[in-house]
Amino acid sequence: MGAKDKEVEKEVEKVAPDGDELSTGKRPQSGRAEGDVQSGKDVQLPPVEEQLKKLVEIDPAEANMILDAIFTRGIYEEEIELLRGPKCVLATRSTKQAKEILSRLEQDNPTRMPRYNQLYGSYCLVASLRSFDGKALPESFDEKIKITDLWAGPLVDMLIDELVKFDDKVAAAYTAEQVKN
Repeated sequence: MGAKDKEVEKEVEKVAPDGDELSTGKRPQSGRAEGDVQSGKDVQLPPVEEQLKKLVEIDPAEANMILDAIFTRGIYEEEIELLRGPKCVLATRSTKQAKEILSRLEQDNPTRMPRYNQLYGSYCLVASLRSFDGKALPESFDEKIKITDLWAGPLVDMLIDELVKFDDKVAAAYTAEQVKN
């Protein structure tokens, strides 16, 4: 293991003690890991059971609508209204888009977990974002990155927060309880 790998491993150990978002699969919000070290103290995450309870709270009719869209069209899209009126459309990400995100993360090679989480959140947003403020965004990942890179940080953070809620809703639709219905 090289020196750079050891540095990354130490950073992961600081940010990712057993039982946090990395081992549970929970995505951080706003590109910030919930386990990031703040003032020398680790922030503790709620137990996995509490996290799952939050995911399960979805109306069965809405879960069926989400699943129907995914199974019939291969994609679920939802229009989200932001503060002060602009709207955006978020969509589920394809396997191809997930691979593109991973490929870009490998190219960027972030050495610190907060930077990795920031890039991951930003790339997921780019992959899921279909339109903003009534204007369709290009299909090309590179073209969308050029556009979103020009947006203010707080706007991107707000959009990533909305994306996390969107992803949680889609994940909740896939729980065993919902699929049975």
